[in-house]
Amino acid sequence: MRGGTDGTCGSGCGTIFRLSHDAKGWHEATLWSFDLTHGAYPSYPLVGDGSGNLFGATDVGGALGLAYGLYHRAHGWHLRDLHNFGGGRDGAQPRSSLILDAHGDLYGTTVSGGTGGSGGGGTVYELIPSGRGWAEKLLHRFAPYTDGANPQAPVIFGRNGSLYGTTTGGGNQACAAGCGVVFRLTPNGKGRWTESVLHAFDGTDGASPVAGLVADPAGNLYGSTNEGGHSGCYAGCGVLFELTRTPHGRWSFGIIHYFMVKTGGGPSGNMTFDSAGNLYGSTVIGGNVNACPQQLGCGVVFKLEPESNHRWKYSVLHVFNNSPDGALPSGVVMSANGKLYGTTIGGGSLGLGAVL
Repeated sequence: MRGGTDGTCGSGCGTIFRLSHDAKGWHEATLWSFDLTHGAYPSYPLVGDGSGNLFGATDVGGALGLAYGLYHRAHGWHLRDLHNFGGGRDGAQPRSSLILDAHGDLYGTTVSGGTGGSGGGGTVYELIPSGRGWAEKLLHRFAPYTDGANPQAPVIFGRNGSLYGTTTGGGNQACAAGCGVVFRLTPNGKGRWTESVLHAFDGTDGASPVAGLVADPAGNLYGSTNEGGHSGCYAGCGVLFELTRTPHGRWSFGIIHYFMVKTGGGPSGNMTFDSAGNLYGSTVIGGNVNACPQQLGCGVVFKLEPESNHRWKYSVLHVFNNSPDGALPSGVVMSANGKLYGTTIGGGSLGLGAVL
């Protein structure tokens, strides 16, 4: 349940938790409980700095979403609002995790606002520590249906200080609200940023890239689309794609996998590389269609192994069965010992999700 009419969250506004491990197993501790005033329903991964502080964003709470910091003090944890999004030129509904640069500045995206009020195409923003507070700087405001619209994924750093990201809409009008784009923001050294569209999806090559990008050591980009590609999953099962650099400084787009219901579809979470160059991720549908029939399956965890000539071998590592292992995984991360970790939005022993 989302926010109620009485200004409460109904069944709760969400928490920030910690899982610690010892000889007896894993133990959970609640670090912070949210309310609508200081954010609610934190659905996006946290980022930490070198001092152990945590940063994130919620698209509910405050005016139209909040960016926050959870600071570790000797007497416990303290949450601080970094920016309250108003829905105008500063953006609204930040639905992505944040990233940190070497100076301690934070970067993120909002799904709406920027131009045209709260219904605008969204923004890419920077939060800069300023005295005892934080100042927001808008790096780009999306103009719907031209340069992309409604980013829901975080940006990543590239070479020469550039930022790369995706938008779920805008670009090619083969889709009702645009099929989405992959974009680059390049700093000009004078405090301004220039956007370039690296690829605009047209539905046949994917649509609605909800998740963010990952880069390999050579600076090539990899990502997924939640829809488009082969049929069978309502609006298409989605694709995995790569954008590789050419010798002339251009980008070459290629599809490395078409999803299908049986082997997973609708990828929407973050992906990760291992040290051998294998790529891992998850899908929110596909796999066991009998366990989650309304979603055409509960989702899978997959692996892609690079072969020759930009070809990849796709394999399914785990098929979710709703209970007790969860359903609708929201991406994976890899630990230093090569194990994959993640969460599911649904399923588990009580049907409320699981940590895997």
